[in-house]
Amino acid sequence: MHPIASAIEKTSKTLNWFGVTIILSALMALVAVNVAMRYAFNAPIIWAEDVVGLLLVTMVFFGFSHCWVQDGHVRMTLLYGRVQGRTKAMLEIVIALVGLFFWGLLFYQSLLDIAEAYKLHEMFDVSKIVIWPFRVILSVGLLMLNLQFVLSIGRACLTIAGRGEEE
Repeated sequence: MHPIASAIEKTSKTLNWFGVTIILSALMALVAVNVAMRYAFNAPIIWAEDVVGLLLVTMVFFGFSHCWVQDGHVRMTLLYGRVQGRTKAMLEIVIALVGLFFWGLLFYQSLLDIAEAYKLHEMFDVSKIVIWPFRVILSVGLLMLNLQFVLSIGRACLTIAGRGEEE
């Protein structure tokens, strides 16, 4: 595997691990403490909903690229499962190009949103948490997913050329 491809996949795996272990644990702990505070002491944590939302988005976006690597996403298995070799590689290119278009637009918009949130000093009303760092996190997740699409296109092109791994 090419060193750049290896680095992208390792980064995707690390972000997924961070999301699943660290962020999910923090999410569960915060929800549990908030519920306990709400029902035991009638004193909920006022910023908990904001933080839970941010952590949830972070966890999901950190997992997107790893999901693509693991073929954990939804695709038309009725068609995709019946083809092999070069035909499957061509279908993979189409799927990755569609994904790259959609998620690439979302990535571009997320970059614009970072600049705007920073310029406007945007923050949550209740918690006063600054929003732009979380938009950066979202953009990192989107960047990794888009890089995975590019890698998939490259692998599929190698398969079509007869130099890749055929499944």
